[in-house]
Amino acid sequence: MSESEEFSKQHIRPDAFENTKNRPQSNKISSLVNSIHSADVLHLIGGVMQVFLGLVVTTIAILGFIQPFWLSTLVSIAASVTTIVGIYGCYSALSAFNKETLLRDAMRRIVEDQN
Repeated sequence: MSESEEFSKQHIRPDAFENTKNRPQSNKISSLVNSIHSADVLHLIGGVMQVFLGLVVTTIAILGFIQPFWLSTLVSIAASVTTIVGIYGCYSALSAFNKETLLRDAMRRIVEDQN
């Protein structure tokens, strides 16, 4: 047996490849994460971080901790634009999730009405 096969047998749980949908949910967060596509979650987390960091940098620039004044103005403008882009990113991630849910529910109702 090769070294890589031994390594994989030692470090992979036997149930690692089972369907995770059959397992009971341990908490509400894991059920929420399973219901939302992972790319949308990453976009949402990125958007929230972008908004938070943009607001922090804008606050630092407005409080005058960045000198000279012209540099503080440029940093404040860039951070404001970053915050706006982050808000749009959060909006697009959340609206994509809602569209998929609405489409899935509509398709389910159509199939049920046909039967």
